[in-house]
Amino acid sequence: MKISKYCLNLLFIFWIVNFQFSFGTTYYVSTSGDDENNGISTSSPWKTLKKISRYSINPGFNAGDVIKFEGGSIFESDTSFYGSKLWVGSGGLIGSPIVYTSYGGMRATIKADTIGLYCKDKEFIEIRSLNFTSNYNPFNQSNTSFYNNIGIWFENSTNNKLKGILIDSCKVSRFLNTGISFVTDVSVSGGYENIKVINCKIDSIGHFGVFVSYYGVTYPFSNYPNKDISIINCEVSRVKGFSSSSIGTYTGTGILLIDVDSALIERNLVYSCGGMGYIAYGSGPDGIETAQCKKIIYQYNEAYDQKTSSETDGAGLHFGDGVQNSIMQYNYSHDNDGAGFNCFSYYSSYPLSDSNNVIRYNISAKNSRKCGDNHGEIEVGAGNQSTTYDIEIYNNTIYTIKNCGSDMAGIYLYRSLDSISIRNNVIICTDSTVSLIRYYPPVSSSSNTFLIQGNDYWSTKQFFKFQEGYSIYYSYTDWQSATGREKINNNNVGYTIDPLLLNPGNGGNVNNPYKLDTLNAYKSKPGSIIVENGINLHSLFGINIGSFDFYGTTIPTANEFDIGAYEDNSEFIIVDLNLYIQGFFNSISDSQVGDTIRLYLAESSSPYLVFDSSKSFVNSEGEGSFLFNTDILKDHGEDFFLIIKHRNSIETWSSESLYLIIPGGRVNFSFSIDSSKTYGNNIIKKSSKWCIYNGDVNQDGTIDASDYSFVENDSGNSLSGYVVSDLTGDNFVDAEDVSLIDNNILLGVSSITP
Repeated sequence: MKISKYCLNLLFIFWIVNFQFSFGTTYYVSTSGDDENNGISTSSPWKTLKKISRYSINPGFNAGDVIKFEGGSIFESDTSFYGSKLWVGSGGLIGSPIVYTSYGGMRATIKADTIGLYCKDKEFIEIRSLNFTSNYNPFNQSNTSFYNNIGIWFENSTNNKLKGILIDSCKVSRFLNTGISFVTDVSVSGGYENIKVINCKIDSIGHFGVFVSYYGVTYPFSNYPNKDISIINCEVSRVKGFSSSSIGTYTGTGILLIDVDSALIERNLVYSCGGMGYIAYGSGPDGIETAQCKKIIYQYNEAYDQKTSSETDGAGLHFGDGVQNSIMQYNYSHDNDGAGFNCFSYYSSYPLSDSNNVIRYNISAKNSRKCGDNHGEIEVGAGNQSTTYDIEIYNNTIYTIKNCGSDMAGIYLYRSLDSISIRNNVIICTDSTVSLIRYYPPVSSSSNTFLIQGNDYWSTKQFFKFQEGYSIYYSYTDWQSATGREKINNNNVGYTIDPLLLNPGNGGNVNNPYKLDTLNAYKSKPGSIIVENGINLHSLFGINIGSFDFYGTTIPTANEFDIGAYEDNSEFIIVDLNLYIQGFFNSISDSQVGDTIRLYLAESSSPYLVFDSSKSFVNSEGEGSFLFNTDILKDHGEDFFLIIKHRNSIETWSSESLYLIIPGGRVNFSFSIDSSKTYGNNIIKKSSKWCIYNGDVNQDGTIDASDYSFVENDSGNSLSGYVVSDLTGDNFVDAEDVSLIDNNILLGVSSITP
């Protein structure tokens, strides 16, 4: 049968119409619009949230439709539609979601005293570049009752697994209950799959920041209704916890996932959560927590200043009840009330174990600000051996200070555990009462396996404390002899040597999870014992150690593995200096009294940022070698000014910037051969050597009467020893020092800088 040309044309037109329809229609909403408009252009926009909500049900949006709100405008309504200001009553299709977003270059704001956006039983929805805000103040909860005041709420009351939800680049703030919530009714077997929350900011919330679970916090022990959840590059802050005594469990947690199979929680910044919630049922708040989940990955997150209103939890990152086959890696957790990193399950009545989990290549510093549960930097606990077992803790860098009681520890293990291995970690403590490792109380079961191998322990107070059960050991040798720890094939594999980290304890807040590799404070210096002295976990124990360290370096970089979170692949340069100090130099012997000098580096262009320094002893011949890490230098350019600082000398700059990026090489520079080597020729010749002026006792950049008074007083008191007023380096303050500073005052000596 032949098809006429006319029929072919009709078929072609029909195909074109349907092809265009698959792309959907764009609708516009403006506070200056009118709900009687057609809404399909910026010149005829709709006006209200009520219009959008009604239209989403009847006639309903179609797959591929885009609803755009005018950027910079605030949309609010006196009435709620099904309990929300914006009701999402239509779902999209795979490849053709329904999208809610802004237009005009700014975000639109949806303001709600109930629910900002509510979507029930729909899938393939995208929420992009919108603000959601309410009036709740988490810091003043007086006369507040708990109700559904939620920023973005997705609910599933079906037996189907809903898919394809994306929340991207939204800001959610000041909601009493939860910022972003995905819940499933406990009476159904549905759930959510392929959910992404990315690039969002959640701030000043009452109960939870981001929440995925069954309705409320329950433990139905189903077959994991939620699957493939991604929370990436979000900032979650000031989720303070709800103070009502009727709401207690987990309240104040930044990111909380329950009943999830496979989740990626990556590159998030979570800080200042918890601290005001009423903890009624034992489980307190944490920065990031999962419970009754499997195949969870926490990586490249920073969590700090998490608080607890009691002495429960307050950890940075936590695997809670029933978390299995999961990994914490490449995270930075610091300055929290609880542990930096935590695995814990409760008692035998709990049906799922916390098991087969890994904590590796993390940095944990200055946590455990509250010690009610005897927190450590890394903490593993259990009700009995059936609830927490098969936990591997390796290649972490731990820095612990005394924040509270004497029960603190670098790694703290408590109650009944089984099959716990602690290997290749750097553990530093700064107080004699802090244990490097604490295991308490003792376990009577002979089935317990507890392996500690290949770690480097260091106490800045030279006071080593280890505790197992009721026994406390104050030396590594005593501990090893009594317990057999730190041995492989009866050979010692542990260390108690300073790991020579660059600036431990002073990492501060990075506040950008994409720049965690700039956290140089916990990298090792050349000559560190932790470089290439780690045990090979793969060859010895069959452990899949991953591909990278905390800083993204491929491991191993050489033939052997390192201890701690840093696999050293850095390159260093050495700056060899020649310099003399005016009062310390003796023109007769043509030498000087040696002393410690600090060499600073400054960027070569205005404002000449001073960013790094190195300290070295400059000997009698004026020679000193100063070490710099090229990884740090590369962030600030390629050539740098040199700045000399000494305990009582004038700050002196090199006359020009020097090119220093010479990997593995050495750079030589002399301040002593000519006055032109210093900026502004700010140097004095003494016999054959050019010397740096000294006499700036108070280090204010000028040698003046205040310095003179200081030296004269010390001279009158015949002060001796290594003091700043000793300008000649002979360990005595006398007339010679007074004379030197008097002359320099007459010369009007002060620092000269670019």
